[in-house]
Amino acid sequence: MQELRTTTQYDELLDRLTARARGVLGPDAQIERDPPEGGVVARTGNRRLVYTLPALVERCLAEHEHEIDRLWR
Repeated sequence: MQELRTTTQYDELLDRLTARARGVLGPDAQIERDPPEGGVVARTGNRRLVYTLPALVERCLAEHEHEIDRLWR
């Protein structure tokens, strides 16, 4: 997963995550690009969005849990 950070597409991913965070939290959101886990963390007031690489993978796996489960049956 961390290998993604060395690719040419990583900056584009950070731009997209930043835009998404600003879309949710508003244009004044403070954005932390590329924290130690990779990805983006955004804050405004008492609201916080975590779009780190591990968090994104966890969300994806949870969203597709039933599909993945069927693969092992």
